[in-house]
Amino acid sequence: MRTIRAIRFLMVPFALGVWGCGLLPQVEMGPVLGTQQAGLTPFNPSSAPLAGSLTGSFLPPGVVPSGPLSARVDAMAGAVMPANGPGGVVLVVRDRQITHLAGYGLAGLAAATPYTPSTVQDLASCSKAFTAFAALVLHERGSLSLDDPVTRFIPELARSSAPQRPIQVRDLMNMTSGLADYLELIPDLKSVPSNAEVAVTVGNAPRRFSTGSRHVYSNTDYVMLALLVERAAGTRFAEFLRREIFSPLGMTATQVVDDPANQPANRADPCTWNAARNRWDVDPNVARIVGDGQVFTCGNDLAKWILELDRPTRIRPDTLAMAFQRGRTDDGQEVEYGFGWFCGGSPGARYVNHAGAWNGVSTYVVFHPDLHSAVYVISNNDGLDAAGLGDRIDALVAPARAAQYPSAKAAASRAFRKPPALPLP
Repeated sequence: MRTIRAIRFLMVPFALGVWGCGLLPQVEMGPVLGTQQAGLTPFNPSSAPLAGSLTGSFLPPGVVPSGPLSARVDAMAGAVMPANGPGGVVLVVRDRQITHLAGYGLAGLAAATPYTPSTVQDLASCSKAFTAFAALVLHERGSLSLDDPVTRFIPELARSSAPQRPIQVRDLMNMTSGLADYLELIPDLKSVPSNAEVAVTVGNAPRRFSTGSRHVYSNTDYVMLALLVERAAGTRFAEFLRREIFSPLGMTATQVVDDPANQPANRADPCTWNAARNRWDVDPNVARIVGDGQVFTCGNDLAKWILELDRPTRIRPDTLAMAFQRGRTDDGQEVEYGFGWFCGGSPGARYVNHAGAWNGVSTYVVFHPDLHSAVYVISNNDGLDAAGLGDRIDALVAPARAAQYPSAKAAASRAFRKPPALPLP
């Protein structure tokens, strides 16, 4: 048996197409799934071709891309998500139209279950956009103000040492709070039953830097933001998102998983390649902490989410626009993070993006508010460079952004919840 060490990832900028590295978690592994059981030759990622070098791909029945853009997307995605290995979904929205929505590869390796647009998986850090959206819903209703001291809702943080100004709600959203990294403080994720316990642990630790002095990518801030939303709304965070976002938008397959025993239906096996044993291992989802991750969804529902970002119905457009604006430090310096999104581009050509990685999953989204366009990539293979694939596809959707990929990728990389390099038992 392996133990869990609570370090989800270390944010490290990296060159285009190269993973970050750092202190990573060790998790107990689930059952080993082999495609040989289903009569397929197991896909070995070490021998996979580069995206775009193959034209064939696996598409689930009834999902047939059409048009030149979709054909090129199909070639790129199929090259890195072949029929005999873990797969995923690629969604492309262009000028408010869904121009590509297709599944590739396998959701379940043992039974050779196809990965389709209705297959569900964890979004990892791409979940943060939903946490920020929930806070903006409450802000618009007057249940909280972005300038409120966080201790109004989370008194556990009052003990966080440092003679400085109080942490405000917007500090959590822009990741300028300075709160300690909870993943470095908690030795075993399975032992933590709730976000409230994280608040106690973090509240007893010194801040990493003076609040408002700079931006440092922080999972802690979004765990605390989820707890704040929960207390301001007077209901569980998972229930608030279901009631106020998922259900009204028709995202019927989407949920926040805050209990490992309550796994969603039609969930993809989260896969990690075990090079030493030449096989795919399946990582369990043991986390109970939400806000920085744990939104489970599918391609069909993500299409509805992108359309909501383009024409919001749950909050006013001017309220949502705040999410796509860069934050500022107390001395007026811009930071690259808005509310749940990295922000880039220029007036008339803005984009926001985010990436995520966790045990067995890799995700990426880029949204162009001015072009009414987006690309979303989700995969149940934590070794897949979802951001790299997403940016190559985005070059077809928004060619003018292609020159910005290296800097955009470096920013997005800091959102990765990088999966572990697993030791042998």
